Amino acid sequence: RAEAGVRAGLIAALLLAATAAQAQPSLTRFNAFEPATPAGSTSGVIQTKVAGRSFMLALVALTADRSAVRSDFTGAVRVELLDAGNDSGALDAASGCRNSWTVIRTLAPNPAFSAGDGGRIQVALEEPDAWRVLRVRISSPPGSINSVGCSTDAFAVRPAQLIDAQASAGSDSTPGLARLLANTDPTAGIVH
Repeated sequence: RAEAGVRAGLIAALLLAATAAQAQPSLTRFNAFEPATPAGSTSGVIQTKVAGRSFMLALVALTADRSAVRSDFTGAVRVELLDAGNDSGALDAASGCRNSWTVIRTLAPNPAFSAGDGGRIQVALEEPDAWRVLRVRISSPPGSINSVGCSTDAFAVRPAQLIDAQASAGSDSTPGLARLLANTDPTAGIVH
């Protein structure tokens, strides 16, 4: 009888612990990549973008160890473009972010994952300026320091066009400003 009481108490404690674990939200990490990346992927590439033109990215919610998609994830997220040209800050292995990366743009309004999204959504972004190295940071709830992830791939935003660009050289074999390289004939003229 005493043994049955201990067993019932143990079962009740286990059920209580399981219920408490279900009530607490799971830690989530995130990644971003090209929308053409196959479903179920946890990582992928982001190709170079053009300044001033809209582009799409896939955002994916991941498990805490970033090994699988969290298809049950729902809620709003903050999406930020980061200048990732400064790698002097320590890399947070869990989130994939560095504290030396600075925010240059925040997507508004905050996008949200719904129950039917399977842990993956697409968002439209636009960056008016050219950047050498960018990354995407996603956090939930918006601005959280706990459930956050940076894109595993960095990307560039190139200028849409070059206006009045001029190339020059010091001589045919040295750099410099002495000679304008303004050939109009591909077989003759000043070359470097």
